[in-house]
Amino acid sequence: MMHEERGYKAKDEDEILHYPFEHLEKTQVLQETRIFNDTPLNTRKCVLSLLQLLYILGQGNNLNSTEATEVFMNITKLFFSTDIRLRRIVYIAVKELSKIANQTFVASNSLFKDMSQNQNEEFKINAIRALRTIMDENLFGNLDRHLKQCVVDKNAGVASAAILAGFHLSDSPKGEPLVKRWAGEIQSAMDSRFHMVQYHALALMYKLRREDGLAISKIVSSGIQNLRSPLAHTLLIKYAMRVIRMEGSLATERSKTILKYLETCLKFRNDMVILEAAKALISLKDLSPKEISPAVVALQNFLTSSKSVKRFAAVRMLNELANRMPTLVGVCNNDLDRLINDGNRNIATLAITTLLKTGTESGVDKLMKRISRFISEIPDEFKVVVVKSIEVLCLKYPKKYHAMIAFLSNALRTEGGYEYKKQIVNCLIMISKNLSETRDLVVLNLCEFIEDCEYTLLLQQVLHFLGEEGTNTSNPSKCIRYIYNRLILENPSVRGSAVISIAKFAAKIPSLKQSVLVILRRTLLDSDDEVRDRAVFYLKVLETGDEDLIKKLIINELPENLLQYYYSVEKSLVSYLQSTLDEPFDLTDVQMVEPSSVVNEAENIGLEGAISPNLQFENIQKESLSPSVNTTSAISTSNETIQEFEQVTSKIPLLQKLGKPFKTCAPIALTEPDSDYVVSCVTYIFEKEIVLQFLCKNKVEAQQLSNLVVDIDLDEIEGVNESFKIQAESAIKFNQSESTFIVLTRDNPIVSGKIPCVLRFNVAEIDTETGEPYEEEDEVEDDFDLEPVTLKVTDFIRSVAISSSFKEEWDKIGEEHELNYQPIEYSTNDEDLQTCVDKFIQSIGLPPINDRKVTKKTHALYFVGKSLSGDMAYIAAQLGEKNNAILLKLSVRCENDDLRTLIGQQLSQ
Repeated sequence: MMHEERGYKAKDEDEILHYPFEHLEKTQVLQETRIFNDTPLNTRKCVLSLLQLLYILGQGNNLNSTEATEVFMNITKLFFSTDIRLRRIVYIAVKELSKIANQTFVASNSLFKDMSQNQNEEFKINAIRALRTIMDENLFGNLDRHLKQCVVDKNAGVASAAILAGFHLSDSPKGEPLVKRWAGEIQSAMDSRFHMVQYHALALMYKLRREDGLAISKIVSSGIQNLRSPLAHTLLIKYAMRVIRMEGSLATERSKTILKYLETCLKFRNDMVILEAAKALISLKDLSPKEISPAVVALQNFLTSSKSVKRFAAVRMLNELANRMPTLVGVCNNDLDRLINDGNRNIATLAITTLLKTGTESGVDKLMKRISRFISEIPDEFKVVVVKSIEVLCLKYPKKYHAMIAFLSNALRTEGGYEYKKQIVNCLIMISKNLSETRDLVVLNLCEFIEDCEYTLLLQQVLHFLGEEGTNTSNPSKCIRYIYNRLILENPSVRGSAVISIAKFAAKIPSLKQSVLVILRRTLLDSDDEVRDRAVFYLKVLETGDEDLIKKLIINELPENLLQYYYSVEKSLVSYLQSTLDEPFDLTDVQMVEPSSVVNEAENIGLEGAISPNLQFENIQKESLSPSVNTTSAISTSNETIQEFEQVTSKIPLLQKLGKPFKTCAPIALTEPDSDYVVSCVTYIFEKEIVLQFLCKNKVEAQQLSNLVVDIDLDEIEGVNESFKIQAESAIKFNQSESTFIVLTRDNPIVSGKIPCVLRFNVAEIDTETGEPYEEEDEVEDDFDLEPVTLKVTDFIRSVAISSSFKEEWDKIGEEHELNYQPIEYSTNDEDLQTCVDKFIQSIGLPPINDRKVTKKTHALYFVGKSLSGDMAYIAAQLGEKNNAILLKLSVRCENDDLRTLIGQQLSQ
């Protein structure tokens, strides 16, 4: 058996060859290393001994420190040999043993000599590589001068080896300052005519300057003009994308230059550079279809390439782009159609899913047939991608549901893993809940699926769905047989779910009640305690005949906003447990989380099938059907912003004393995005204080700001006084940001008004090459006018989650505490209703408890908030289109008359 495992067959099948080092033992190899001391040296035996040593190290037979040190000392004597083959293996052995041997620095003199004096370039290259591994940090100074010379060596191998040695030396605290002194030599290497040297030099230069935004911009600008290496260009494209992210806008001159460079790279003669440039352009979500079209054309050319790796890279990028711009990718449909028959099933899968996103309604049936032919030949992870694409397509073309449901039902009957089957079940449930005409067909297919399903969690999910939707089909009695089979054949967990499901049929359909009661009585004899307990509970409830009790305990119809409430309670509890607060948790003061956050969180943890179908459907529409429309709120949840405030103030004791803020308001821009200094303000509300955090970003390349503060004028607001200021911690270079704080005290619980602001700082001119100020340059005081900060009444009210419907809470307050306003003209511009809804939500500073997506000509919004004094406020707003204008109807209910009036005055202005 050993011979069969270790050997391999030669051309003659009867002859089996064996590995030369098959039966080596560590002790034997260590003894043979003594031949390194022989005089004269037998180079052939030395080479063989070193190969054996490297083999046992590679097999995991580690040497202890003593053994490794002894062998290492013996190997150092081989440096006297001039045999090229022997010396090459010696360098490799020195690198391997340096990790475990002691006193490895004894070989440094020999390696220094090879690096600086030896005329053999191969010895010099290998010496540099080995020397880096054995050098102690204290000896880096001796290595610095020699490596610096090697960086500009005429031999490409020597220069690359020296640059890579510097790359690794810069990982240590002592080595990085030394390598930074090579800036001139590294810059020269970036201009080298050797492609590999350019690539390594660019990587090292970026690593040394990675914390300096201005320096990175200079590297990119220089590289765009001078680099010739394809590898260097692929690296430069990644660095250029970081510069665009730092710029924060595609409208700046530097961003425009980079975009032109990326378009130029699409015509590069190297395919790797073209693919990297196309990937970069596609990742920029702010580009228009016209600006991305050159990348699509370049990728389309790769779809017909003879190399599968190029076809795969191109079709994968087009598949991602199709989520945002299906029409633009549609120009490639003919080429993608040919890839469906590609021998590489991964490419075929991506091609078919891309066509599903870009195809027309008339081609759906044809696509479904083609998918059915090869779906069994691809791995489960690609099958999941196909199912997700079919789900989006079904919602996009609802009339074609027959073909897609037929495909999904057939897929359920074929072999597949849990994730694949789970995705199919989720897809069918989603289609059923959003296309009511498909309900009967989906329910029937899922009933048949649970007959042979082996996954407990999927069985429970389907049984829950049958209990909710099976009762709404044209013939609900069909489902009873399938559910009853689960009560007989499955494990206790599934039987318990089946009891709940079948009880809902009795509660919702009176004609089936007696049949279900018979089944539940039989279940009282079940062997599992929990199954029997559930059967007893539902049996007793059903036998009461009390419709209200049955509806409450079995049908369990919950308010639409209850999912948000439960999710909000969970997030608040997690935040409370992570905090150091001593007071008990207050269930009446739970911060509300918006529906979009519920959907995103559910998808992240794999609970897509458990969340509200309406919320999920709306989320799919936003992301897949109309990706250009972004209605996600910019308002952060209170728990997250409190954690952010704690991080910001962790190094500022004066702010830590204030405790946790009652509310954190959304950031407000105080300058234009393209200003020299971009400033935003975040307002933190405390019991008696207001903290204003001004975040300033320097957009002037040749300036450095210091001593940054903001001066404010409080004359327009009564009862508010400035307590103290906190200056920005450090100087602000190009594309860097710092914060300055102002703490205000107030006499009244709620204040409102505008606060004029002026940014004051010292400015120094800097050397754009080094990023440092000129030594002879004196700082000059300067100021910059900002937009005023507006304090609103709703800044002192934070959103809370409610466990009942808004209507119930609204009615509890009563009409006597209501303030009504006649419809007012909210907007006369060309803004659509959705834009005005988003604008109103942003102005109020609270997230709505209902959906913000507009589906009709009028849209209602409901807000619930709680003030510092504990007063609850309920706001109902309705926006609608009339006579080319947007009208707003507003109502406020609050038991505190003053608070109600203040809220109404703010919102009606």
